[in-house]
Amino acid sequence: MEPERKPEPASDELDYYAPPRSELEPVRADMFEGPGVVPFEVGRILAATWIVFRNRMWVTLGIAWAVFLLMLATGQIQTRIASRLSLAPADRAAYYLVQFVLFVGGYVLSTWLSLGQNLAFLSVSRGEEAPSNRLFQGWPYVLTSLLASLVLTVLLLGVLVIILTPASIIAEVAGRDPLFFAAGVGLGVVVISYVGIRMSQFNYFIVDQDLGITDSLRASWESTREAAGKLFVLYVSLLFINVAGLCCLVIGLIFTVPFSTLALAVAYLSLTGQPLAPREDIPETWAEDEPSW
Repeated sequence: MEPERKPEPASDELDYYAPPRSELEPVRADMFEGPGVVPFEVGRILAATWIVFRNRMWVTLGIAWAVFLLMLATGQIQTRIASRLSLAPADRAAYYLVQFVLFVGGYVLSTWLSLGQNLAFLSVSRGEEAPSNRLFQGWPYVLTSLLASLVLTVLLLGVLVIILTPASIIAEVAGRDPLFFAAGVGLGVVVISYVGIRMSQFNYFIVDQDLGITDSLRASWESTREAAGKLFVLYVSLLFINVAGLCCLVIGLIFTVPFSTLALAVAYLSLTGQPLAPREDIPETWAEDEPSW
């Protein structure tokens, strides 16, 4: 009798039955190619987003504006509660405590809705059935997202302090020349923007791959290593699209805001090499003469 041989470990990066890896290796678009995978090029991401948006327009609009209305309602409730507090001057501490609780509660609710929106738009992009059901499934990821956001905020503030401190010292030594301090501020804005872009995908990694605080931030940093410039161009493009929607008597925003949010989900799938909706929804191949900027 031949000895029993163990099966070879799965090599597919998307195989959920593969053994756990000792080191974090987020799926990258350059790891594999396949049907439905959109190359990480701004023009192609926008083209793919338009195809998905056109095919699933009403569910996309419904998800985006449902989240907006829920956030708006939450803000209105917070405002009404705060305005109806009739506390005496001696109870100012209690007043500020209630305000703090309202702020934290509102932030937690908005984070929950944002994460649910991310899940729903990933579902839309993948062509899954009933994506709106995902809208309220973000609770398990709220704490991780909040803590990751806190870590990122502290990191960005630390970067700003590191840059502005020497700039302030140099400006003081140079006779309080504002030019040096202004240069430091400009450099700080550039560096913070760059780090922010590199870290911008952490919430998607949290809800899609169930990564933790540091792993989600690290995965975002690694996956955007060669994509920061294109992400910046994508964000600017979406900004101009929404400005155009605003110029169309504001009515255009009804369509451009959901389109922009969907584009961010499509960009994440493209960035991580994951396919979109069924193959017939997008081109089987991307021609060389298509936009690649």
